[in-house]
Amino acid sequence: MVISPLVMVVSFFLVIGNSNGQHLPITIIVQHPRIQAAEVPLSWVWEQAPGGPILLEGTVDVVFLQQGENGQPGIALWDYKTRKAPQRGSPELRSYEQQMKLYTFLYRRCFNVSPQETALYFMRELVKRTPLTARPPRALYQVPVTDDDDEDILEWLGDVLTKEVACEEQNRWDPPPPGEVPQQTCRNCGVQWSCPSFKQPFPWEPGGEVDDTQDPLDL
Repeated sequence: MVISPLVMVVSFFLVIGNSNGQHLPITIIVQHPRIQAAEVPLSWVWEQAPGGPILLEGTVDVVFLQQGENGQPGIALWDYKTRKAPQRGSPELRSYEQQMKLYTFLYRRCFNVSPQETALYFMRELVKRTPLTARPPRALYQVPVTDDDDEDILEWLGDVLTKEVACEEQNRWDPPPPGEVPQQTCRNCGVQWSCPSFKQPFPWEPGGEVDDTQDPLDL
């Protein structure tokens, strides 16, 4: 859903005092001058990809207007996560950083506009913080945009696709080394307990309790 620069639409149900006690849908118009668009679809075909052309797709949660370094209007891409913020330097956070760099890459190709900044907002950092008078420090994680991002993303994607082509040709899919795959992804895999990439202890081992603080799957 793309919305106008000055308006963000929020819908919810409100009980009003009519004779039937019905729940009527109410639409609230919230003025927010920084929001340019929400749920923006991105897509681009990489014709020279290893193994043949491939369609790259993504959806940016929110595009914010902001002032650029030279005083000219600019934009920032934000993505919201329902989990807590992962540890700095963790595979989970590195995968999110790559996601935002890929969004920047695709946004440039779709709109011929270069974002000045990207950011991740971890919503579960807000839980049990009432009254909320300020943003928790770990809730917002900014991912800088650099001139080398496009080249780095194509190199990363090329490496991933080259490995995939080799695996298909050999009909062999070796797991990545421990520490190179987000453990949140492993926790949703049906063969996690027999995979060397999964470094969590078994449930009956010390420290092997199930972690209920994270969502089952967060993309």
